[in-house]
Amino acid sequence: MTRLVPLGEIVVPAPVERSGDTELPVLSMTRASGLVPQEQVFRKRVASRDLASYKVVRSGQLVVGIHIDEGAIGMSGPNVLGVVSPAYTIWDLRRKVAVDPSYLDRFLRSPRAISYFIGHYRRTADRRGKLTREQFLALEVPLPPIEEQSRIAGVLDAADALRAKRRQALATLDTLSQAIFIDMFGSPGVNPNGFPVAPMIDLVDPERPITYGILKPGEDFPGGVRYVRVVDMVDGSIDPAGLRRTTPDISARYRRSILRSGDLLLSIRGHVGRLAIVQSEVSGANITQDTARLAITGAEPTYVLECLRSVEIQRWMAVFTKGAAVRGINLTDVKKIPIPLPPPAEQERLARLVARIASKSAAHRTSQTRLETLFVSLQQRAFRGEL
Repeated sequence: MTRLVPLGEIVVPAPVERSGDTELPVLSMTRASGLVPQEQVFRKRVASRDLASYKVVRSGQLVVGIHIDEGAIGMSGPNVLGVVSPAYTIWDLRRKVAVDPSYLDRFLRSPRAISYFIGHYRRTADRRGKLTREQFLALEVPLPPIEEQSRIAGVLDAADALRAKRRQALATLDTLSQAIFIDMFGSPGVNPNGFPVAPMIDLVDPERPITYGILKPGEDFPGGVRYVRVVDMVDGSIDPAGLRRTTPDISARYRRSILRSGDLLLSIRGHVGRLAIVQSEVSGANITQDTARLAITGAEPTYVLECLRSVEIQRWMAVFTKGAAVRGINLTDVKKIPIPLPPPAEQERLARLVARIASKSAAHRTSQTRLETLFVSLQQRAFRGEL
């Protein structure tokens, strides 16, 4: 029989143990993977250099991050020993309560629990928000017998493992096209094959010069002209589902940046260096001031995209990226980007290989979407006692 037990009867505040002079790995809380080493979340160090005030986390403790409304909560796994931000809270399981840590971890990161946290969350100016201790501990946890908890946790763990394998496969495919590019042509910065090098401006249709787009597209205008933002540029193409629309009049004032199939887009403000090739279904849309349109005619667009994705060209653009509040690269510098030019037949061969990879990625993403839907359904059934 399943009982509804307040979280306050399951956990108790853990004694605070500071890091002091102890050298332990810094951990961060994530919704997808729970508590993980910080370097798996951030590309650079975000923790303070002085870790003396950081809190020590040990195996089997409940850790609550800053954004609990986004799923920053979970149990620390076996063999865990590290430190977390002083802003995190740490809880121990009460010894007299029969609860499987994996089951509790799964429930606290389920849509049901997250909906509860969101419903009782108060936003603040610094976005950190607040969930009172009383509201946190009042969350009702469905507790079936311990054997049933372990069975449910096992089912969800197995389903989650499938999701993780699919994510890993996608991550591998995302790096494969660049690996093939380097294998075929070498590093663009070194240009080991001595290919002729042309500035970007020489590869663009002179009748459709390099340009940015709409400065102020305004509110979303139903039935208007679609426009592409940097956030819509995903995995080398454009996600049409999220495209917003501007008025025909506004788009007409920026008719110079209207897109055609095969155009290459390069983000030039904020996040500089994101890339996408315009697919046929997006032809006729416009762009914003954060993106440059490159109407490539002097090379294969896919080849140019992979060249721009390379570490060396990304570093080249970073050198010319300037600004304080909003960083960006000028079109004058974009026109100068040096592009090695191998024979057209080799560029086309790369494009065919990349197209095959893109097809496999699309199939994996469809499967990933189905797995995500299945996992949410399993969670809902599990904590309703229907699994």
